[in-house]
Amino acid sequence: MVTAELPESSNTITDLDLDSDVIGIGGFVQGDLSFSSNADGDAVLSVAGASVAVFTGISASELETANFVFG
Repeated sequence: MVTAELPESSNTITDLDLDSDVIGIGGFVQGDLSFSSNADGDAVLSVAGASVAVFTGISASELETANFVFG
């Protein structure tokens, strides 16, 4: 989803399965990630302060860094 360049606008993820899906993050480290919620209660992932993804139907409290791989 993210490489060393951040996207110009957030990706919208509508079908993330927290039990089996893993999201790849390249060029950044775990400490660069932060989670928040939008007005609809959907999780928002920010990397290095830039919003990169909105996870429809998933709350920020459900996401963990274990759902991500770094490389």
